[in-house]
Amino acid sequence: MKRFLLTAGDCYYPQSGDNDWVGMFDTAEEAERLIQRETVHEYFSRGPRKGQVKSSKEVLKIRDTEIDWYEIIDLQNWSGGFMSRWNP
Repeated sequence: MKRFLLTAGDCYYPQSGDNDWVGMFDTAEEAERLIQRETVHEYFSRGPRKGQVKSSKEVLKIRDTEIDWYEIIDLQNWSGGFMSRWNP
């Protein structure tokens, strides 16, 4: 049996049921490798700063789908073994 469960979603408040389950993995590192991190920049579109970076943020994705949060759950420590990650 695989030990780690990866859950993720595009809304910080998870829904009930198993719709946010992504997959089961032998190691937490294997689950973590599925998470893609991308930096997205917003640029000024006019004025003297046109073309310069206005703001940046990190975007999380799984299989090219943007997510707001994810958790890797150690099923051997189900009562509190969460390794939570989210984008503020």
